[in-house]
Parts: sequence; C-alpha cells; structure tokens
Amino acid sequence: MSADLEVVKEIVKELVKVQQKPVHIAKLSQLYRFKVEHSIKTEHKKGMLDFIKTHMEGTFVLTGEHNDTFVALGNKLSGAKRWIHQTVAEHGPILLSMIGRLYREQTKQDFKEVFNIGLTKFLEQHFKQEFTFEVLKGSELLVDCVEKSAGVLPKEIQKRNAKREAERSE
Repeated sequence: MSADLEVVKEIVKELVKVQQKPVHIAKLSQLYRFKVEHSIKTEHKKGMLDFIKTHMEGTFVLTGEHNDTFVALGNKLSGAKRWIHQTVAEHGPILLSMIGRLYREQTKQDFKEVFNIGLTKFLEQHFKQEFTFEVLKGSELLVDCVEKSAGVLPKEIQKRNAKREAERSE
C-alpha cells in the first residue's frame, strides 16, 4: 500500500460525509480519484467496496449489492438497526431475549444502556412493517421477518432459510 491506511480511511470518510446522502460506490471511487489523483486500486487492489468492507466495517451503512451499492455514514442507530434486521432475518423466528443477549455478547453493552429505550419498544418503533411479533407464554416475544429475502442476507443464508421453510411445510 503506497499511502498510510489511516489517511486513506479519513479521505474516504470525508468524501462520504460531504455528500450528505448515500453515494453510489462508483461515484465514491471517482471522487477519491479526483481528490488524490490516483485510483483507490493503487491503495487497495480489490477496489473501493472491498476497501470499505475490509478496513472500515461499522463506519458506513451499505445498501445494495456489488456494483450497485450505496454508502452512507453510519451511526449507532443505523448500525443497530442493520444488525437487528440481519440477526432476525438470519436466525428468525427468534426470541426477543435472544436478540438482546446476542447484542450484549457482540457489543459488551446492554441495549437499554446504549439507546435509553427497551428492545421491545425499539423494535416496535423501527420495525413495525418489517417484523412480525408473536406473544408467547409469560412476557416473551417471538420476532420474525415478514419477508425473509429482504436483501440483507447472503444468498447461502437465503437458500438455507428457504430450505427450512420447505421442510416446515411438509
């Protein structure tokens, strides 16, 4: 790598911040080339998208796939929403308490301490359309995605979920 990794990260972060709305990955690559007068491939052979996924995980929110990806600055809220959506889509149906436990294991913090709101209320506020909620015995809640192929899962997991669904219906 010809430039310092931290310098490249800061340049990319600044370019995304200036856009103020999600920027297409190809445009971000062009902006980088205009700013530093050479391609990102000089710094990272696999290109801008791979650079962001490899070196800047959690800094940005990525939407779309492959060459049709948009990049926006991430924050705690958007990161948590994306993580919850991916977790429920991958593991659902899943107990609400398990979502909280997985969040605590990954971040080493309790959800309520980070967002000052309980996980139940957070899901109801942010995922009313995307998730189904089923009340079980006691105060436990079962959470699942309305649509399993919501574009956040890798193809292998989508296939696995489809296979599970087919086995359930037999």
